[in-house]
Amino acid sequence: RCCVDVEEGMAGVRIAVQAGGLDDPRMTVDSLAAEGVEAIEANAEFFLNNSAGMITETARILDAGGVKIRSVHAPFGNQHSLSAPDEDVRAKAVETHAHLLRQTAYAGVSVIIAHPGTSEAPDRVAEMREWCTESLIELAPIAEQTQVHIGLENMLPNHPGTTGEELLDILDVVDSPAIGVCFDTGHAHCNGDMRGVFEVVKDRIITFHLADNDGVGDLHFQPPYGTINWIDFVSIFRTMELPYRDFMTVEAPPWPGSSYRQLIDQVSALLNNLEARLAQQEKAAQTT
Repeated sequence: RCCVDVEEGMAGVRIAVQAGGLDDPRMTVDSLAAEGVEAIEANAEFFLNNSAGMITETARILDAGGVKIRSVHAPFGNQHSLSAPDEDVRAKAVETHAHLLRQTAYAGVSVIIAHPGTSEAPDRVAEMREWCTESLIELAPIAEQTQVHIGLENMLPNHPGTTGEELLDILDVVDSPAIGVCFDTGHAHCNGDMRGVFEVVKDRIITFHLADNDGVGDLHFQPPYGTINWIDFVSIFRTMELPYRDFMTVEAPPWPGSSYRQLIDQVSALLNNLEARLAQQEKAAQTT
């Protein structure tokens, strides 16, 4: 398998990729397994539009082939916003997220990824954070019942949930063990302080989106082909209170002409090599 060994490097992290093709699971699982993919993050549409039986069977086929549907990205945008200023839109968004929690449970999905909101009303971000909190209070009992967690992403500028402090405020009010942070490296970098956001939320993180960019646009480059300081990322990761031993999703496609296998190998090597460099530096510092 193309992944970091559970007993080595980045405390047992493995790499998941974004993939679709769930409507034809037998062909999809053969293709993914051939490229060493062990886990995927899927889009919500398949789960929202199919029966419990189809979802269960699709997950069974993938699992039998060694591929887990680990996470699902909830719908996002103004019409799906948990903090929409329009109360009817917001209620519908809560209903969609609740349905997604119930549907993904049939596939044994660990976490759905949710955006706190959009940039549709940048002058009302404080209110939007409150509306997002109210939405999550409604969703928390369903997440707890289904045992599908909600990973709330840190967002781009002019969105609710941009800073680590904002996310923690939301989580503290909701106060549910089923809701945590999906730390998105690309979003944090666009806010100009990836390290700072990570430091604040590091002990509430339940999943990761790894992507790189130029610090301006959310370009979804494969790490490390943007300007993120990845040794900063690894150094903070090593200080998390509870070791993270799960999949990190690379929220970027393979380069044209490349493959999932190459993406997994390259990102795994990047993280492992940086951790080894930090360990060497720490050892050298102890002997001087």
